[in-house]
Amino acid sequence: MTTTPPPFVPRVPNADREILADLAGQSANARAELVRIDGKASGLLSWAGGAFAVIAGLTITASTATDLPAPATAALITSAGLLACAIGVLLAAVRPRVPRTGGTGFILYARATTAHEVLRELMTFRGDRVTIAAEEVHILSRLAVTKYRRLRLAVDVLLVALAALVAALPLSRL
Repeated sequence: MTTTPPPFVPRVPNADREILADLAGQSANARAELVRIDGKASGLLSWAGGAFAVIAGLTITASTATDLPAPATAALITSAGLLACAIGVLLAAVRPRVPRTGGTGFILYARATTAHEVLRELMTFRGDRVTIAAEEVHILSRLAVTKYRRLRLAVDVLLVALAALVAALPLSRL
C-alpha cells in the first residue's frame, strides 16, 4: 500500500499566521457581502424588469389608442426610461469582473496554459502568502464597494421612476 506524502506547508512565522488568519476572515466577509449584493441586485432586477414590461406595454397601448392625455403619456415614457436606466445599472452591478491582467486565485491560474505553469505560480508565490492574501482582500473589498455603489444608484433611479409613475396617475384623469 502506498501512502501519499503530506501536502507542502510552508513555514510561516507566528505573526504572519495571525495576519493570514485575519486576512482569511476579511476575505470571507468580503465574499459574503458579494453574495448579499448579488442577491439584492437580482431581486431588484427582477422587479424592475417586470415593472418596465408593464409600463412599456401601457405606454405603447395608450399612445397608439390615444386614451391617455399627453402629460400622462410623457410621465409614463419618463418612468419607462428611468426603469431602463436602473436596469442597466443593475446589470452593471451583477456583470462579472475579471481583470485583464493580474488577479489572484483561480483567475491567475486560469491564465496558465499547462498544469506546470500553475505549479510554477504556486511555488513562486508560496513565500509571499501575506501579500497575496492582502491583495485578494483588497480586490474583493473594492469589488463589493463598487457593487454597493451601483446598487444604491439603481435604487435611487428606481425611486425617481416610481415618482414619475405616481405623477402619471392623476394626469391620466385629465
